Amino acid sequence: KLESAALTIELRGQYKERKHVISIAAHLRGHSRNRQELLFKSFLRSLGLLQFSALTGAFTFMFSGALVARAQHHTIVLAMAWVPLLFMYVRLAIVNASVPSAVKAGLILGLQFLAGHPQTSVYTAVAIGFYCVWEGVVRSAERQQLSELWRSSATLILTGVVGAGVAAVQLLPTVELSRISIRAAR
Repeated sequence: KLESAALTIELRGQYKERKHVISIAAHLRGHSRNRQELLFKSFLRSLGLLQFSALTGAFTFMFSGALVARAQHHTIVLAMAWVPLLFMYVRLAIVNASVPSAVKAGLILGLQFLAGHPQTSVYTAVAIGFYCVWEGVVRSAERQQLSELWRSSATLILTGVVGAGVAAVQLLPTVELSRISIRAAR
């Protein structure tokens, strides 16, 4: 629906008019908010919460200080929108020993890196690392089997490798150009 609206405007050649570009940007921003709500609601429903509780949590996430304070920074908001879905698939990969869920988590991590704000993606990757270790330790202690820790570690590694592979198209040129940047350590 969104792509067809943008395509229609492009075909009519109305990009030259500023008011249409502003309305497209506002429309995209609205979709970002809806995506955050839906993804966080899906994450909370996967934890077993009721519909009302999941919706309340989704609205809390959507209007949290972290997102509202950065409303003008579209790349941060777009990157943060992927966080709930990423945690949902990482959790499903660990709990169900599901390789496809770990691959999906990696794809989402790669897409988050491509969203345009690498710091948010790095913070998310660190949080996923802590979550995998925590989940592995807790599950190993509950079942008194070290295999749960290895399973969560394997999920972390697979998610990271797939995510890096997807984001390589952006990460490799960034690393190369960072060496000649004015911010490079000399």
